[in-house]
Amino acid sequence: MIKLYKACNLTTLALDLAKDVKGSMMNSDAFAQDWIVVQNKETQHWLQSELSKLNGVSANIKFLYPSELAWQLIRLYHHDLPIDLPTDRIALHARIFDLLISNESELSKYGLSIPHDLNSKLNIAESISDVFDLYQMFRSGLLKQWTQLKVPIKNNEAWQCLIWQQLTKDLLTEFPDIPHRFEVNDLVHELLQSDPAPIPKQIFVIGLSHWSTSFFDCITTIGKHSDVHWYDQQLIPEDSLSSRYRAWSNPKLEVQHLFSNIHHVQIERTKTNDWALVSSKFHIHSCYTIEREVQVLKHELLRFLDEHKEYTVDDVLIMVPDFDQYAPIIKHVFEPAGVFPKIPVHIPEHSLDSSSDFLIQLINFFQTGEKITDFIELLNHPVVKQTFDISESEITFYSACFAKMNIHYGLSKHNSECSIEKAIHQLFLSFSMEKGNYDSIEDYILIDIRSSINSKSYITKLAQIHRIFCSFQKNLEGSLSLFDWVKRIHEYILQFFSEQKSIVGKLEKLIRQLSLSKCVTKVPFDVFQPWLVQQFNEVSAASTKMGMGVTVSTYIPYRNIPFRFVAMLGLNEGMFPRITHRPDFDLIHANPQPGDRSTKTDDTLLFFERIYSTKDHIHLSYIGEGKKGSMPSTLIQELNEIYPELHHQHHPLHGFNPSKDSSEVMYPSLETHLSQVFNTSYTEIDDPFKGTYHIPYLQEISLSSLSTFFSHPAKHLLNHVLRLKTVFGEDQPVDRALYDLTGLDAYHLKNDLIDLYKHSTPLDKYKSYSLLNGSLPRGPIGQYQFNEQEANVQTVQQHVQEYLHTEENSYELACSLYGLKIFGTIKNLYGNEQVVWKINTIKDRDIIQLWINHLLLNINETESYTSKLIGFSGKKKVRHLRFDDVENPSEILNSYLELFTKKHPSKYHWSCIPSLAVKAIELKDHPEKKGKAFMNEWCSNEYSNKEDADVYNQLLWKNEQPWDNEFFQHYAEIIWEPIVSHLKEEKRCFHL
Repeated sequence: MIKLYKACNLTTLALDLAKDVKGSMMNSDAFAQDWIVVQNKETQHWLQSELSKLNGVSANIKFLYPSELAWQLIRLYHHDLPIDLPTDRIALHARIFDLLISNESELSKYGLSIPHDLNSKLNIAESISDVFDLYQMFRSGLLKQWTQLKVPIKNNEAWQCLIWQQLTKDLLTEFPDIPHRFEVNDLVHELLQSDPAPIPKQIFVIGLSHWSTSFFDCITTIGKHSDVHWYDQQLIPEDSLSSRYRAWSNPKLEVQHLFSNIHHVQIERTKTNDWALVSSKFHIHSCYTIEREVQVLKHELLRFLDEHKEYTVDDVLIMVPDFDQYAPIIKHVFEPAGVFPKIPVHIPEHSLDSSSDFLIQLINFFQTGEKITDFIELLNHPVVKQTFDISESEITFYSACFAKMNIHYGLSKHNSECSIEKAIHQLFLSFSMEKGNYDSIEDYILIDIRSSINSKSYITKLAQIHRIFCSFQKNLEGSLSLFDWVKRIHEYILQFFSEQKSIVGKLEKLIRQLSLSKCVTKVPFDVFQPWLVQQFNEVSAASTKMGMGVTVSTYIPYRNIPFRFVAMLGLNEGMFPRITHRPDFDLIHANPQPGDRSTKTDDTLLFFERIYSTKDHIHLSYIGEGKKGSMPSTLIQELNEIYPELHHQHHPLHGFNPSKDSSEVMYPSLETHLSQVFNTSYTEIDDPFKGTYHIPYLQEISLSSLSTFFSHPAKHLLNHVLRLKTVFGEDQPVDRALYDLTGLDAYHLKNDLIDLYKHSTPLDKYKSYSLLNGSLPRGPIGQYQFNEQEANVQTVQQHVQEYLHTEENSYELACSLYGLKIFGTIKNLYGNEQVVWKINTIKDRDIIQLWINHLLLNINETESYTSKLIGFSGKKKVRHLRFDDVENPSEILNSYLELFTKKHPSKYHWSCIPSLAVKAIELKDHPEKKGKAFMNEWCSNEYSNKEDADVYNQLLWKNEQPWDNEFFQHYAEIIWEPIVSHLKEEKRCFHL
């Protein structure tokens, strides 16, 4: 008998189940196991917890999934039946691949067009095996007809029938004692008819969202010999469903209708009290990025927990489309370092399948040109870092060395002139020999690495990793069968990465399944590689355990388990419901029947189950802002049709953008901290997260910090004040050799040439060194560009000839001024002159840096210094700018220090960008011209980059104009009027 229990949520059904299980324990053999069929391991864990709470214990229970029930019954009679079957999908895939090659001409007669290349054959074989896998579950009757040699007339069915017949013939010969999967229900029927004694007296089924007709037929057979207690979630009584809700729940209604076709069903209890679906539950958010989705969610969750003190984080579920992508971000945002509020979320490292990702990354490294950036990523991968005990400092060391040596791609020096092998040789030479300026030995250059204490151990470890990667590369040669390829990679992983249990387990499973296929077709590695990557890339359900903080999972695992607060992230159109493309020959897709699985309709049902099983708060989020934004899921759009009053909240790009709702509670975080720094005025409060940034009392100021404050305000704020880490100035390797000198490369060449002239270094030696280390393009282009920059240096050099043969000195600054100690080093001193020369265009920030140094040199009244700046104008003419005596350097510096040390500034304190400030002084008496002049200095165009292209200015002034505030003009006058009055130009008037 099938006893049917209906209720609107799983909590009520679990209560009914707990009573029946407790009664079963009291009325049956104490050692007999209760079989409970659940849809996944997450439901199992939740149910175990519920049964423990309700009955005091949850023991001696065997949990099964729907696909396992029939096989578990058969194993009661046939104990030696293996777990892996020759009719499983991967085993079928390899067999069909062989068949497509051996039976190509015959299959072509029946209408199957088979391409010639092996990659396409492997892809077609995979599509066919996937379809056959579904036929075994949903079309067992069709496969029985094909097995009985009833060949249909239609082409798509004809060649499929032919393949299936050949498969069953081979399997019957090789595995005569293993039943086919499509025959499993017939076998269960036969076994129960002959002897029902081994099966349990009662079987429980609870919380299935969907079930196949094959599973239902198995349950129907069991119900004739045993009691089946089925606890089914009734999604809102049918008479109260809106038309939209009815459409969403249709897949469930279809399979529930199967109960009406059998006679031995008895409805035990039906409870219709449900949790109301009202518009106030739904909160819809549109964000720019995944990280912003998570930041917005955290803020909303903190507010929810504040308003509902009776709930805990265990009542919260976060559902995401990609666990590996979202989980680390959730961990970082929910449990930040420092004093910011934390929300417990337990995401252990092993829950992110980094080992499988490593194998894919390693294989792709060899297939995509062995790029140096990919190699750095491999070194930084958790698997490699753990195996070889690589620290962050080592990664930084390797990256910087590769950048200095211009290493671009390739493991072996035989395949690349800028290979990793060459880098290792150069590092060993650099460690062993004393380095001079621009030294080289044969084809190797020397770099300075002796400052690193552990450089020898770092280089040795790099050489070891290089050898291991080279050995893997050699294993990729030749042609092998799929089975032999997997075995070879498995042996490699066991040799070097045996601790990676996840990847070893996956490879061993593939070996077991492919061993059942007897595959013989040999393929080269470039054919095998995408196949293996796909096996490891298959999207699978992932989740964290309940009861350890906020629960995080992909969409499927907790689809109908009750929670108080549920967030579904990444709900973009095309992402959810998922769009799948079925092959044209898929007979299930061509002729669907009740009980068939459809990704789109199943996702729709999942969405309805999830919102219906959530009691209080439903947070729906999607990436809908900015250039990469797209429309929300069609389900959100349909939800808006049901509840037109739903409001979509559109969030700014950064959490530190000002909130539109000033009444909204802002919980402390790094984002709100920056929001207060950037967007509010100072208020007398102690809370460090409100008001503007508090500049601590300073006793010492570095010259570099002072100079940067005036020459590049945004950089000073972000780097020196907020201490935000940037990589804008770090050495980073690139993936290709230079073909042209642009940007930073040309800048470095110019500076090197200046040093060459200063120190009388032979140009040929430098040129040879630059060609070897790859910093200068090879061939005529490199020669031309070297000559061009050399000519520029010679042009300026003629103007500084008198200083080249004079000893250059530096001044160690350690002065006290108005209670502040200023320290640093002023270079480029020739007697009582500071002379800075450059072969770039002189910019206003160069002038103010020279001016700050000039003031500091002249505060000591015993000596008087002149400062000169020599460089190019925009028209490539040489300019000579000069500062002479200053009557009141200490007073000017004092006014500057007052700006620098202001205790409670807003972000406009850092608005006085030099090029804009100069225009403000120049047009002080012509305010009507300022707007256009500022825009010309600020806005980039197709011909040149201006101030808005600077990365620091972008971060601080995005969507704003730095001159549009009350402080700008005042600061410009304080800073630049003394400069204008003292600056002299020897050949033409200063452009102010």
